[in-house]
Order: sequence, then structure tokens, then C-alpha cells
Amino acid sequence: MELVYRPQQITAKHASSRGGEDIDAQQLTEHIKQTPTYIRRHRGRMIPGGIGYSDTPTFGGFGSKSPCSDHAMELADMEAAFLGNLAYYCIRIGTVPPVSLQPFWFVNGTCLGLRALGHDEDEINIWGEHTGYDYLAPLYPVVDHLVRYVPFILGTEGVEELLEAGQETRWYSKKMFPEEEDDWIDEPTAMELVGRTVQTLREWRRSGTVRFIKDKQSILYKKDDLQLMAEIREGNRMRNHLMREPI
Repeated sequence: MELVYRPQQITAKHASSRGGEDIDAQQLTEHIKQTPTYIRRHRGRMIPGGIGYSDTPTFGGFGSKSPCSDHAMELADMEAAFLGNLAYYCIRIGTVPPVSLQPFWFVNGTCLGLRALGHDEDEINIWGEHTGYDYLAPLYPVVDHLVRYVPFILGTEGVEELLEAGQETRWYSKKMFPEEEDDWIDEPTAMELVGRTVQTLREWRRSGTVRFIKDKQSILYKKDDLQLMAEIREGNRMRNHLMREPI
């Protein structure tokens, strides 16, 4: 269905990511879609060794430092603040229709992160999918809303600073997981890379053939693992072809 919403202000300006390259619609779409995953992973690492995150604070006074990781906590808030501030600004300008921003924590018109939404329940099925309570569920409608209006966001006057701040935050987020930087791809890209169906990718996930990151909003695959499976598949095809040739 074609979008019929007509924003009040549209310009041709685009923000620049870290490194000086323009942000296009596809890059911004992926950035927004991956934000809940980064929030969850940062909050999951706030307490070393913990599988999840709780909003219960720990105060140490002048004694030992809290086991909470300040860097993980700040990056989780900054990732969430990117979505909150981007939505709030574009809605006020009029380039994006209103959507509920209830999941976000605002102070004097500035988003500082998420409200106290609880924490994940450690319930996972045989497919590796979370089946317990998902504290980020209230965030998904905002993500879907922003993705729908990405072309209008890119054309919003004065949005460059917000987009650059989001790119800066994502750069630091990736540094928290250095082995994964620029090496994870979404499911449609994975299917195109290996020429296989969703069912095949699911079998590979279940068998442990490929590494993946999944929540209720998105799934990412380790690119190196997929490339290896593609090479194995091509090798098997060539070997079968040679075996059928007459001697």
C-alpha cells in the first residue's frame, strides 16, 4: 500500500554516519530494526555473568562499587534515546504521524532512555526463541512506525544531528562486541547469500551449524558461517557432478 501521509517539511538533506558516508534509507531501516537487539544485549551485560537485567537498583554507599556495568547501562539508554528523540522530533516537526512514546523516559522534552519496563524471563524453546515475558514488547510498535516512515525521516529538516548521534552510539555499541562488528546480516540477506529458504536456515539454527542472534523483533546470522555453508554446498554439488561423469 502506498503511503498517503504528507509531511509538512521535506528536504533533500541526509545525515552522515561515522566515516563521512551518507545514510540511505536501507541503512537507517536496519539501524532502527536492530536497536531493540542492542538494547537487550547491553542490558543483559549490565551485571557480569547475568543472563538478564533487573531494574532493582543496588547502592553501595562508600563501600564496594556496584557490580553494574556503567558502560553497558549507558549504551542501552543511548540506543533507546536515539529512537525516542528521533520519533519525538519528527512528530513535532510533522514529518511523521503521532505514535505512543509511553515506553520512553523523557525529561524536559529529551529522551534519556527507557522507562522501568521489567526484565526478560529466561524461557527459550527448542528453536532458540524467547517465549517468556519480553520487556521490550512496548517498544516494537515505535520501531515499526519509524521504519514505515524512513523516507520522511531522512527528509526532515534538522534531523541530521539526531541521526549522527545514533550512528555514533551504534559505533560504540559494536565496540562492546568486537568479534561481531560488520559480520552479522539479517534473514533476507542471508537467504540471498546462500540461496536457501527460511526452513533451511531454521534447520541450520537448530543444528548449531550457524551462529545467530534472535529476539521477537529480528534475527541476525553470522556471515562467516553462512559463507562456509555456501562453500560446502557448492563443493558437494561439484563433487556429485564429477561422480556422474563417465570415466
